[in-house]
Amino acid sequence: MRANEYQLEASRTERINWANSHGPDIARLGIIGEAGSFASVIKKHQRDDAAYANYSEHFIEEAGDVLWYVVTIASRLGIKLDDWPAPAVYQDAFVGFYSLYEKIFEISTLAVALKSPSTIDANKMRPLIRGVLADLGALVGFHNLGLGEVARYSCDKNLSYWCKFEECPARIFDSKFPWYEQLPREFEIEFHSIGNDSLIMVMDKIQ
Repeated sequence: MRANEYQLEASRTERINWANSHGPDIARLGIIGEAGSFASVIKKHQRDDAAYANYSEHFIEEAGDVLWYVVTIASRLGIKLDDWPAPAVYQDAFVGFYSLYEKIFEISTLAVALKSPSTIDANKMRPLIRGVLADLGALVGFHNLGLGEVARYSCDKNLSYWCKFEECPARIFDSKFPWYEQLPREFEIEFHSIGNDSLIMVMDKIQ
């Protein structure tokens, strides 16, 4: 998924009231909070290694949440994204994350710019935004992912929460469970009366 496509889709799920006195704080605290959650996933994986169940799913989800805030803030600052920058190069994920966090903290200080974006030069903010994206690209690259893949995951997740029902991609809530605990992907349901105004439901898997 290209950056400009994701920026458009992310704008459909943005619900920040920028006119409110604390509207920009939602974005500032949001990106800090998601960076913290992302750090926690990386830390737990380092500590627990293979014992950390569902690490891959948690990693891409938290990376997507950070990406959403970065792109939403970019849109607020009037920065249009054409495509993803080349990933930065780091010796390991820890060095990459510390660099990412430093840039995220710098973004979180942009209170005036987020409140009144017309007062700032978007071109001066562009290197910072692209730097965050380059660092995030480096981190997901350690897991053989690209920002386009993270963006697609984030898009599907966020649209399922915020878009109109008829536009929503279906969410498979039991996808992380073992196959024997999942509902069949296609099935028929019949309701039968058993008297006394009671019903039983019979579900039959479609072969």
